[in-house]
Amino acid sequence: MANNYDIYIYFIAKKMKIKRRWARELTLKILYASDITNQIETEDSLEELSWSEDKKVSKSVSIYAQKLVQGIRENASSIDKVISKYSKNWKISRQSVIDRNILRMAVYELIYCLDIPNIVVIDEAIELSKKYSDKDSPSFINGVLDAIRKDYNGCTLGETSKLSNM
Repeated sequence: MANNYDIYIYFIAKKMKIKRRWARELTLKILYASDITNQIETEDSLEELSWSEDKKVSKSVSIYAQKLVQGIRENASSIDKVISKYSKNWKISRQSVIDRNILRMAVYELIYCLDIPNIVVIDEAIELSKKYSDKDSPSFINGVLDAIRKDYNGCTLGETSKLSNM
């Protein structure tokens, strides 16, 4: 039987997962808009792209989404090199805008957000692809991310020769 502390931890973890999922969706929307318009959004994008007009983006969601967007932009070249290496026969330019940005976000989290378990990052990316992309995307995204996970498990771009040699 679970004690009160276990129940509390369960609900906190569940709430955190939901907030991070919302942040990932918001990040995907910002990256998508940026990709198709070739414009870099400001922090105002977080408010403009909230889930519905009657809902405001919570501070914790906004903070995590900002972290993701900023991190992906600062490391875009390295992230895209990793994706290119593992998405055999699929150049970045040939990937759908949604798939490309889901992969960018997941690769950023796999390599730079070491506090998030790899399985969570991959699962969240697959769920985003199921919701926003076509029927073949989840398999493609899973395959690319799983290969990256196997090679770079627990390493950041600066810590592994595999990534720094790209």
